[in-house]
Amino acid sequence: MIAEWEHIDFVKKGMDDPPGDGRKSERTFVVPLTDAVVGYFYSLKELAGKSKYVVPVLKRRRGKDGDYPMPPGSINHALESLREYWR
Repeated sequence: MIAEWEHIDFVKKGMDDPPGDGRKSERTFVVPLTDAVVGYFYSLKELAGKSKYVVPVLKRRRGKDGDYPMPPGSINHALESLREYWR
């Protein structure tokens, strides 16, 4: 799932996982959020600026300026690089 801010409900403390994105269900699944996680999302929202994505890439890509979701493997790759660095 590529999380967008429209999926996060700060008042009801939930995150909607809409149908699609490889899910078999045709219903929206709501993930309850703890107060701590809601706080993290507030911090991410501040960092994301005007992006519609929770974890955006705000740079030129394929010759165009824009707002893109971070590819799923990016964070794993960064963590693996750190792990190798500290060995």
